[in-house]
Amino acid sequence: MNSTLRKYTDSLYGELSLATSGGDGGVDDESLSKASLNKRLRIQFARAAVKINPSAVGAILTAPYRSRGYEVVGFGFNSTTLRMGDTVLKVMRRTADLDTQEQKQLLDTLILQQDIVKQHLAEYIEPQQFSIEPHPISRRSVLVARQAFRTYSDFDTHSTRSLPPIIQAQTYDFADKSLNMANTTGYVPDILGGSNLVFSDEELLLLDSVPTSRDANNAGYNKNVQKIQTIMNDL
Repeated sequence: MNSTLRKYTDSLYGELSLATSGGDGGVDDESLSKASLNKRLRIQFARAAVKINPSAVGAILTAPYRSRGYEVVGFGFNSTTLRMGDTVLKVMRRTADLDTQEQKQLLDTLILQQDIVKQHLAEYIEPQQFSIEPHPISRRSVLVARQAFRTYSDFDTHSTRSLPPIIQAQTYDFADKSLNMANTTGYVPDILGGSNLVFSDEELLLLDSVPTSRDANNAGYNKNVQKIQTIMNDL
């Protein structure tokens, strides 16, 4: 399955997982209702729908949000990113499966982890405000991260040496401080995701202020460290 199909399959699976039987955010179609109640059916339904018509799936996924005034910025495996006016919301769909105490613990963890990034990279991050609230199109509670909307260029779409001199200097400083943070705290900024690291003519900015932990047994930690080291070597 190519990356586009996988993205839509994962997103449709996640959205179906949030579906409730009836009421606001519910699904009326019988097949969708059945799919939402069974994990195996959700996966099969998502794969089939995506293979048949990916563009139609995209329209289906965005329609409930658009009808409520949201612009869908993107779908990820774990979250849905929305925009309303000058605010961007990252809705963490998978937290709907956590109980109240687990959601509160995760909320506290995210705040603490962001504080670590603030201590080391304060000049390069756009802080997020975390909360527990109803999903925009469902009654179920989820964690939501709010952030000011910014218009920037994606760092990954440019070669390091093609960046403006001021951005190159900031990039080296960011990379140096990021590696120092990794060595001293066991956390590294997550710059692997699409548009996590962006820039303007005068400013480098990390949009995802939640770091990746070395203790999480997550391959993403080493990948982030390697990518940051490569960026430094390319300057």
